[in-house]
Amino acid sequence: MLHTPASRPLGPNDFAAFEGIEGLCALARCPKLVQLWCSEEYAALHNTTPEKMTGKSLYDVLPKAHAEERAKLMQPTLDSGVVTEYYQLWRGARWLTRCFPLDATVFGTPGLFVILARLTPELAPDETDTRPMVVSPEYGELGVLSRRELEVLYLLAKGYDAPEIGKRLFRSTHTINDHIKAIHQKLSIDSRAAVVKLAVAKGLLGFEEDEWQKIAAQQRPARD
Repeated sequence: MLHTPASRPLGPNDFAAFEGIEGLCALARCPKLVQLWCSEEYAALHNTTPEKMTGKSLYDVLPKAHAEERAKLMQPTLDSGVVTEYYQLWRGARWLTRCFPLDATVFGTPGLFVILARLTPELAPDETDTRPMVVSPEYGELGVLSRRELEVLYLLAKGYDAPEIGKRLFRSTHTINDHIKAIHQKLSIDSRAAVVKLAVAKGLLGFEEDEWQKIAAQQRPARD
């Protein structure tokens, strides 16, 4: 777990200059992880408005096991004011999540001020990066894919062709081509270039292969 030194408490006013920047959003939660405020983009990613997000617990927007994993990572910020950071697959993309102490004067309670930044391969962690990765994913639009299709999607974007992917996944080239066709159909894309473009836009290549395998492993099994 990466903990950086305690930060001064933050609130919505500290994020105001960044409101509207694509791929950057924020929210505030009380110690019980009930939402007090969120940015427009955070609400839009949930297909709703900030007003309708207010009052929702972390457990209202995520399955229990997913919420518990994130709550555990956030706890040091609530306990001692240190900044906690982690990577996750959220809304179908790779994000860096940073948790700061909440300015208690804004909402009359301490809590968390959470900033999420969608990442691209250029911002991939290096070997010195000790930020943890949340294992439980939120697949977003990628949720239509099976476990095996998620694995094939990643390897395609990494530059492997069907025979090479088949060897890595211990499947025939014919089976891999079937998965590729299914990926194209389910995601409404029609070429390998489109697969790569999608993966880059979502920052998926920032995950190491073993990390992606853990993410894919939680999806329903492929029928192959």
